[in-house]
Amino acid sequence: VLPNYSSSELLYYQSELKGLVKNKKSALNSFKRFFEFGASNEERKVLESVRQIISKYLLSFAGSLCTMQGFKSFGVFDEKTNEFDFFPDKFLEPLRAQLAFQTTMTKTQMFLSFIEEKKTRLDLLEGPCANLIADWLCFRWRRYKRANAMP
Repeated sequence: VLPNYSSSELLYYQSELKGLVKNKKSALNSFKRFFEFGASNEERKVLESVRQIISKYLLSFAGSLCTMQGFKSFGVFDEKTNEFDFFPDKFLEPLRAQLAFQTTMTKTQMFLSFIEEKKTRLDLLEGPCANLIADWLCFRWRRYKRANAMP
């Protein structure tokens, strides 16, 4: 599953594609038909949405690797063979370092306190007291508006 995307969004497009493919006349069922006539508007919209999701994921995953010149940071151009040699470890090492930091950080008291503070704030905003205050304010506001409404 692609991170940063709700599973419901991915499942929605999956079901849309499955529905389109069930149509025997769909260009998605035949490369020849797809090449000759292209996709229908509905097929195009679904394919474009899926392409956008994949593109955003790759950008979030690969970062500067996806930029026009960014890939050069992760390899060396070999003048003898006239080829670019990509070194995955040059790309992965900063990601490994970040993961190691996050792993260590999540085990600290400071991080646990941060999470507890977020939880407390959420409880204050969504708890029974917050609902009581919101209901009371709503009632008072409507009453005030009715009392001060111009005839």
